[in-house]
Amino acid sequence: MLESMDIADYFVLSSLKQNIEINNLKLQKLLYYFYAMNLVNGNENPFHEKFEKWQYGPVLPSVYHSYKQFGGYDIVEVPKHFRFNSRKDEFESYQFDESILSENIRESIDAFIRNLSNYGPFDLVEKTHSHDEWKKDEPLINMGIKNLEYDDVATKEFFKDNPEEQIWTSQS
Repeated sequence: MLESMDIADYFVLSSLKQNIEINNLKLQKLLYYFYAMNLVNGNENPFHEKFEKWQYGPVLPSVYHSYKQFGGYDIVEVPKHFRFNSRKDEFESYQFDESILSENIRESIDAFIRNLSNYGPFDLVEKTHSHDEWKKDEPLINMGIKNLEYDDVATKEFFKDNPEEQIWTSQS
């Protein structure tokens, strides 16, 4: 299992290399679909954390907070982050290095981003708002209830039962 931030950083780097616009909102939704694709393909959740149900759909909080400096604007670079070094018992600066991801993973993410490149952030928000996992908690989300998490099994079942929602399999 990779660090959530490493996957997110590569999503940004790949988007930039392919001249595909990406902002924090779109990044969150792409990561969610990547998570769903992995579950449908029989893999585990590729992230160390759970997606939460926020007003605009699924969010990985650590990634959101690392990229919120860009606001609603396009992300123009992979920023430095801070990670906790338990051996030193302190936080230290960290700059993403794509070589930590295998070539297979990088190629898979590159293709994934290309396949979803025509979706805008709010197209993806609208799609995720129609998913069972978000809909069932919509009243709570709208009341501002926090820490509502997506369930891996329910997410996998939703996408298996609704193959038309597997938008990573075809271009928009």
